[in-house]
Amino acid sequence: MLGVPVTEPLASDKSVKAVIPDGAYLAEDSNDLEQQHNHIGNFLVQSNYRVDHHHFYYYIKVDLILKTMITYIRLRNNGLDLTTLPHESDAHTLQLKNAYMDAFAHQRSATLIHYTHPTLDEKFGEICFSYLWDNLVSSDVISPEELRDYAHVLDQVYFFWDAHPNLSLLWSLGRTHMYKMNYSSLLDHYFARNLSDDMYICDESMTWTLILTHEPQNELDWRFLRIGIVSDSNKNQLVK
Repeated sequence: MLGVPVTEPLASDKSVKAVIPDGAYLAEDSNDLEQQHNHIGNFLVQSNYRVDHHHFYYYIKVDLILKTMITYIRLRNNGLDLTTLPHESDAHTLQLKNAYMDAFAHQRSATLIHYTHPTLDEKFGEICFSYLWDNLVSSDVISPEELRDYAHVLDQVYFFWDAHPNLSLLWSLGRTHMYKMNYSSLLDHYFARNLSDDMYICDESMTWTLILTHEPQNELDWRFLRIGIVSDSNKNQLVK
């Protein structure tokens, strides 16, 4: 099976020898993976490579002489280079994002300032920030099936995303741009993990929004929110 090493017992002991599957691998110093998190994220965002979560495989190579330990993580090459993803003009992006904030942001939220102006906590050396979805007006939690059902109604939609500021390039792209894509294609890329885990989808009417998050929003582990009645302003159809 792709992504699973082929093994056979060695006669001398209980060890096995493995045949490493072909493909591209991300090589990183095992002792510095956490510190290189931003570097790894930036590399993947500006390439077609993504970690192959569906056939996840990694191995560690140890060099006792050089005293190094390198982790190799298998990649796939059918992702999206987000730095080349078409986006709206700066003027249109500003117009849409201001309208989005006016329509859906909870202006009295105590943590909204941490979304609009993340700051560095010098005492702990950590960034104080908040995801936008934690600062929106009242929303309904929806199932993955309901999220996909909107593909029968929606065509072209606008979207942007959130990310942890430590993922500097992904965070910057989501803050800087507004994108447009067919809704079905957008979901395909999202569930393939080609995009950020935290997404905001809307149209120019700003009467509804769909929010995709990385955290469970109920006991069923549903991670999707809806504000308003979702409709396609071009088709004038509604889904309740």
